[in-house]
Amino acid sequence: MPRYAILSDIHGNLEALEAVLSHAEQQGIDGLWFLGDVVVYGPDPAACVERLREAFDRWPHVAISGNNDLAIAGAQEPEQLIGDWGVQAGIVDLKDPRVAELKRYVTATDLSHRWTLEQLSDDQRAWLAQLPTSAQYPLEGVMMVHASPCEPTGTEGNYLHDTPDAEEAWLSLPDDRPLCFFGHTHRATVFRRVVETRKYDNTEKISKPREPVQVDDRPLLVNPGSVGQPRDGAPPRACYAIYDTDESQVYFHRLEYDVERTIEKLREIQSQFPGEKEEDNRISIDVLVERLRKAE
Repeated sequence: MPRYAILSDIHGNLEALEAVLSHAEQQGIDGLWFLGDVVVYGPDPAACVERLREAFDRWPHVAISGNNDLAIAGAQEPEQLIGDWGVQAGIVDLKDPRVAELKRYVTATDLSHRWTLEQLSDDQRAWLAQLPTSAQYPLEGVMMVHASPCEPTGTEGNYLHDTPDAEEAWLSLPDDRPLCFFGHTHRATVFRRVVETRKYDNTEKISKPREPVQVDDRPLLVNPGSVGQPRDGAPPRACYAIYDTDESQVYFHRLEYDVERTIEKLREIQSQFPGEKEEDNRISIDVLVERLRKAE
């Protein structure tokens, strides 16, 4: 009974990763599929790289790089990574009150990237660099991407947040790959075609799925949620999914982990952040802590 653990968006959160791997082992998984973003935001980037490498040694695996992995590996500058945030948020006027909040997130992301670069060895960065950047096909009928079938790694700002995004993604989903696993949004989500044709306005969206999702002939986009920085609302939980190929079911799991220990570690590294002002470091850590606590 082949069962595959689907992990995405670890983001340097070792406590969450350990909780997920321990639970997956208890479920008797036969393989591990990773959808990208091992590092950035969390306090344990190097440890997470090593722990994931150990998991890859233990289980058959398929993996793809995420946008943050690419940035740290040297293929993308942090400024490129965050440059489209305002557009995604619908901010077109600098007087928009959301500009100040956006600047906080931009600063936190930039400093976290630069700090993470200093924590990884050359070997660890090389390992990140060798992760595939194109869509992966672990089984017949299955596709894996980080962001979207339209743009697998997410380096161009593609997100599958809502139905219009899914409608666009259907157009890039190969006919022989009706099931696609994706990450990047940090939210467990399912999009399903409710008719056999690929006409617009025929997509069902399931947010924070609690019940297993049946895999059938209808095209299906599945996000397992984020292991290390979930953004689907408190309480914070480490999220992942298991795909049971015999039952043709995807099971979603939300696990408690020691989030306060992760937050404590973030506070401990505040003085190491490379901000020009200590205030920049404090604000950045506050942003990262807030995201963990509120899971948003």
